[in-house]
Amino acid sequence: QKTAYEIYQCDWSSDVCSSDLEVSDPLLVAMLKRHDEAELARELRLRLAREGLASFVLNKVPPMLTAVGQAWARSDLEVFEEHLFSEQLRSVLHEALAQLPPAGESPRVLLTTLPGEPHSLGLLLSQALLRLEGALCIFLGPQTPESQIVAAAEAYHADIVALSFSEYFPVAGMRDSIQRVRDGLPARVLLWCGGRSARRLRKPPEGVRLLAALSEIGEGISAGRAGATGVSPADGAANDSDGRAAPALSGVDQGSDQGGSGQDANNQDGSDQRS
Repeated sequence: QKTAYEIYQCDWSSDVCSSDLEVSDPLLVAMLKRHDEAELARELRLRLAREGLASFVLNKVPPMLTAVGQAWARSDLEVFEEHLFSEQLRSVLHEALAQLPPAGESPRVLLTTLPGEPHSLGLLLSQALLRLEGALCIFLGPQTPESQIVAAAEAYHADIVALSFSEYFPVAGMRDSIQRVRDGLPARVLLWCGGRSARRLRKPPEGVRLLAALSEIGEGISAGRAGATGVSPADGAANDSDGRAAPALSGVDQGSDQGGSGQDANNQDGSDQRS
């Protein structure tokens, strides 16, 4: 049985790590065994400082998640030690988000999961990358009812709704749930789905874009801005006639692998809201 950490890395960083690949991080595991929160936090901050936020999320977090998950599977770590790592990682990511410049007005991205999906770390990792793209994020946390996702998208004038599906989320009924959300959203609002279960869909519902990896978020934002202006990214699609960023995303793309989110409109420090 896979741990939550293996699930997260499969969902969001399968191009970096695999649950079939043995990953070790003796220093990290030793720190967790010493039960020193301050020491662990310092080490995570140092790794973030050395890499920068984007590289930390894309290249360093997935192996750490896998190493911790595999250490648990070998009985080298307890569940509470896994939980400590998760919370310290969240804390460090929130600190990094708080230090970013204020997000722009667009794109506005609403991040959540459907009922039955409690995992939200993938959304937080997406949020970090989207903030680096200048996106503004409305982070609802996990398990928002379908009708409330639609209502929140309208209330916050969302340009994109991004849903996450871990391996635990049952495939049965998933397509129908996604379709109901899609049907409730205006055509101008993009619907992005990411995660291992979402990728099991042989063909996404019309008007839904699948996110295969976190590394595609920047590409997805560029593609959306290009659609808003009718100009290809290679031709400077993200700029208006004054050379400024295009004000919003519009239109619905089907079938390509994109996804994302940005700054929390309710929590200006970009903090995650957990159930």
